[in-house]
Amino acid sequence: MRGRTKVFRAVVAIGAVAALCATVSVAAATPASARGCAQLKALKKVFPKPTAVGFTTRTAVTRGGNPPRSMEIFVWPGICGGWETEYRQLGHSVWIGLGLYRTHKQAMAAFTEAANGPTFLLADGAHVRYIDGTADVNGVQEGDVGVETVYRNVFISSGEIAEDPLPLAAQLRLHRRIHAGVRAMAR
Repeated sequence: MRGRTKVFRAVVAIGAVAALCATVSVAAATPASARGCAQLKALKKVFPKPTAVGFTTRTAVTRGGNPPRSMEIFVWPGICGGWETEYRQLGHSVWIGLGLYRTHKQAMAAFTEAANGPTFLLADGAHVRYIDGTADVNGVQEGDVGVETVYRNVFISSGEIAEDPLPLAAQLRLHRRIHAGVRAMAR
């Protein structure tokens, strides 16, 4: 009888561990329910109107699609999800995407790993990095400029690849308005 009891206890223990693992897997598959992720749906609304930031039009804000830059830059531990769109003006197209993380520390980890270069602290507390380089487009070298910021637990990245891209200040203006939108969500 003792042998059967030990086997029964072992089966029950294995079943309990399997149930715990299944619970953890389900929780990981639904990050929007996790701490810090509750604002994901509301975050879609922080993109400013195009005329408020010096652009003429904005594409629909989406969670997927095929933008010039991929949302893959946001896929780091702690990601809840993200949104992306493009702002347009006189032949210019600036892609911008944002990723919501559970914590500021996780957003900073993604920011640190995303690219090289010095980082700076803005007056509103956001960390910023500027990207100013070139990209090969069908054998032609074009300007590749971008801005990356982390404000609270939101990682924001924007960029434009063009023969004569907009100044970085135009993208930074867009980031600052998004920071203000994130700040307003917390109220």
